[in-house]
Amino acid sequence: AVGRLIKLSGNDFRAIGVLPPDPGPLEARRQVFPILPMEPPQRKGPFFLGLIARAGTVDDLAVAKEELHAISKRLFPLWQSSYADATATYGVRSLHDYVVGDVGTRLFILLGAVGFVLLLASTNAANLLLARGTQRNRELSVRAALGASRGRLLQHLLSDSALLALAGAALGLVLTSVTTSALAATGSSFVPRAAEISLSGPVMWFTLAVTLGSVLLFGLVPSWQATRLEPENTLHTDSRGATGGPGTERVRRTLVAFQFAIAVPLLIGAGLLLTSFSKLQRVDPGIATDHLLTMRISLPRTTYEEPAAVNAFWNEITERLEAHPEVIAVGHGSGR
Repeated sequence: AVGRLIKLSGNDFRAIGVLPPDPGPLEARRQVFPILPMEPPQRKGPFFLGLIARAGTVDDLAVAKEELHAISKRLFPLWQSSYADATATYGVRSLHDYVVGDVGTRLFILLGAVGFVLLLASTNAANLLLARGTQRNRELSVRAALGASRGRLLQHLLSDSALLALAGAALGLVLTSVTTSALAATGSSFVPRAAEISLSGPVMWFTLAVTLGSVLLFGLVPSWQATRLEPENTLHTDSRGATGGPGTERVRRTLVAFQFAIAVPLLIGAGLLLTSFSKLQRVDPGIATDHLLTMRISLPRTTYEEPAAVNAFWNEITERLEAHPEVIAVGHGSGR
């Protein structure tokens, strides 16, 4: 394609390069990038153009902003008759803010909600492990009587907790790999660059760190409590109906209270979110959206250079659409 002539909006352009097959954040919605020929405008505007510049350091953004403000002040006398707002000026922001926007705040809120769910599930698992450890008092007492130290028993119980956590992490990674493709296909409307979301090395390491952290945080408490036993008393007692001592009961109550403390805000937040979403779905926008069709047309400037030609085009297309028997009303607007 390099060197060939391509006609765009009535003008001939020669292709001077081809972009890679994988588009970046700026060219994802563009097929071509024509070199824009422009004459010095006689009025303030146009407002649909944006420039991209490479800054050396972060401090250069502030310098560029000051320079753009100075340029705007110098050019204001040329446009004063058509645009009298002297305070209107050019703006500058980083490419990261332009592409990502404020989606980071929403994702951090979502991450916080997922973290609370993880705490709730881990607390529940810790409570179950504590109950299981109580039922294994006789087994642990036999191991202790045979010479196993408390550290060895603790290692044995932590290995069970680690195996459970690793199984949950593996299942989570499998579900993530299945749902990532769906998110990449449907999430572009609310997550920038959603097509680039995938499982990567940092994600794997973060998952491993969270897994080991949950093992140490919630597996250590029931394991430590389960190893606090006296083999002589335990072996002489039928442990089938044992529920643990006062210390075990206190830990159980603490874990249950912690579960409620996490679950109640989560349930309230989820209820408020669903209620807000349901009400937003029923908000009257003030216009009838049923049986409404919209379209956008870009007129080539070579053919429609004069305002009279543009008005004639819109008047003619409006009259033709109004003449259609199934059309009730037609309206149009122009940004030119």
